[in-house]
Amino acid sequence: MRACASFHIAHLGLFTVFACFVVGRPARADELVPPLDPATDPAAACADAAEEGQRQRIAGKLHAARETFAACLRPECPALVQKDCAQFVLELETATPSVVVAAHDGSGGDLTEVRVTVDGVAFLERLDGKAQPIDPGVHQFRFETAGAPPLEKTIVVHEGEKSRVVAVTLQAPETLQSSTTNHAVPVATWLSLGIGAVALGSFTTFGLMARHDYNQLHASWGTDCPQSDVDRVKRKALVADVSLGVSVVSFGIAAWTYFAREKTPAPLKAGTVTVDGGVGKGTGYVMISGTF
Repeated sequence: MRACASFHIAHLGLFTVFACFVVGRPARADELVPPLDPATDPAAACADAAEEGQRQRIAGKLHAARETFAACLRPECPALVQKDCAQFVLELETATPSVVVAAHDGSGGDLTEVRVTVDGVAFLERLDGKAQPIDPGVHQFRFETAGAPPLEKTIVVHEGEKSRVVAVTLQAPETLQSSTTNHAVPVATWLSLGIGAVALGSFTTFGLMARHDYNQLHASWGTDCPQSDVDRVKRKALVADVSLGVSVVSFGIAAWTYFAREKTPAPLKAGTVTVDGGVGKGTGYVMISGTF
């Protein structure tokens, strides 16, 4: 007498296997049940899917495991297998993290035509702002778009983390300025040259005046000149000396700003230059101010 009984060989929260066995007399070879072929036996295929899903889940491949468990929810699967797989799918929906990938250009605008790979595997062909499931762990994101160099970013995605925003800025590398701009004389150079020229003119003027007065005093008084006249000549000579110093410094600054113009691309704002001077009792001065 043959009897077919079903029993739960291994549940353990993993999967359910059904088997038939023969009781009574020993079965002949032609009476043995052939091994189940997943390609032709739906029940075996369901059990295999449940087992594979567990392996993927243990390996941390939560997204793939969810898809695998969904395969054993088909109506032709045994009820107990469907029940287990349904529970696994619910648990994985909660555990599987997701990310929202965003990219911006140099001005902060949103980019959509961006290709994203994760760990060397295609992840997104364009950005649409939707959350995408991803396995937990350390991932290497790579972003590619036209007109900008690729950018890579490493992030750690945590289990159960939902809609984490992964944002990057993609912009073209800083290009060299046009030849006209590169070789244009900076405003600071022009200002320094202007100040130097004015100071040089002051030096020439007061120097000639001091020399003229000195010659007149020497011709008129010799070495016995009135002290007031001597002081007047000294003041003009002092202003000439100060002007010469300002001129030398200004020309030096002009040379530095000209040759270093590519290292300081931010142009100075245009401004104004004010020159003032005077001679007082025992002193002389030249005052040059500018705003830029």
